Amino acid sequence: MGLTVAVAVVGLLAVGWTLGARLGGASASPGTAPVGVSTATAPATTAPRRGVVSVFRPTTTTEAVVPVAPVPDPLGAAMMVDVAEPAVPTTPAAPPVLSAAATPAAATTTSAATTTTAAPPIRRITGVGDSIMLGAAERLSDEVANRLGAVVEIDARVGRPFGEGIDVAHELVAAGRVGDAVVVHLGTNGPIDDAMVRELLDDFRTVRLVVLVNVRVPRAYEAPVNETLAVVGATYPNVRLVDWYGATEGQPELFWADGVHLRAAGNERYARLLAEALAA
Repeated sequence: MGLTVAVAVVGLLAVGWTLGARLGGASASPGTAPVGVSTATAPATTAPRRGVVSVFRPTTTTEAVVPVAPVPDPLGAAMMVDVAEPAVPTTPAAPPVLSAAATPAAATTTSAATTTTAAPPIRRITGVGDSIMLGAAERLSDEVANRLGAVVEIDARVGRPFGEGIDVAHELVAAGRVGDAVVVHLGTNGPIDDAMVRELLDDFRTVRLVVLVNVRVPRAYEAPVNETLAVVGATYPNVRLVDWYGATEGQPELFWADGVHLRAAGNERYARLLAEALAA
């Protein structure tokens, strides 16, 4: 009996060993080389990256440079009231001071029949205007200096409306900065009425000469502005109206494309016309 048991145990051991060998060979995963076999030739497998977005970026960028032609003070800027450009006063050097003998307050000629008193010469001129006067300021200063031997002090600003010009007039009078003569060129930037013109001219009622310039602007208010300036200006004995509109009729070469702002030839014409009015 003991021998029978031993034979049975040996048989069970043999069966167990056979099953273990088979199971061990089946446990190796496909594609995995068994121990002792080189893996140099096995293809590498890379899993895709998640959460990465591929963005195309060109290697070169070409930027075309577009030349911009300068536009000298387009009408759109001049027509706006709230333009950030500050006033640019032009103040030439003061004229030489002459002796009292050379420049008497009034030259008097006496004869047996009549006595004539000549007005003293104009030495200082005040200008109040908008972009038109501002653009011609240098040329106007030279022309007035050559014709009258006087200086021009200009207070002009791009886009200035008539109402702001009234404020400037008030300030000049209060500061005692009004010259022997005044040139006013306003109305380019919007409609006006009689009361506005009177308020401005009242400030200069004691000035010897006020040259009031009308406007050329292709807007519906052009004719009403010029009519108002002419009608109201005629009621002031010290006002001389300069017809800028009529003087430039049919002369587009004086203006830029907007028909308002002046080229060099326009500035020259403008300065000559105003100097003639001051000297008359």
